[in-house]
Amino acid sequence: MRTVRSRTSRTSYEELVQRAITAEIGDLAVHVVGYDELIRIKRAAGRPQDLADIAALEDSRRGHSAS
Repeated sequence: MRTVRSRTSRTSYEELVQRAITAEIGDLAVHVVGYDELIRIKRAAGRPQDLADIAALEDSRRGHSAS
């Protein structure tokens, strides 16, 4: 079992795939984490860049420029 680790949680790859959004690009199906899951992962990591990314993502979701 593959595991994605952060400072506060361990999530298996299989768990992430179950919660993933599947996007189709041509004939290829790609699994991507959803917005809320990405925020959760970044918050758990807690690194300065992750916290800045969270602020930008939340601004973007509210329709503000992240510049």
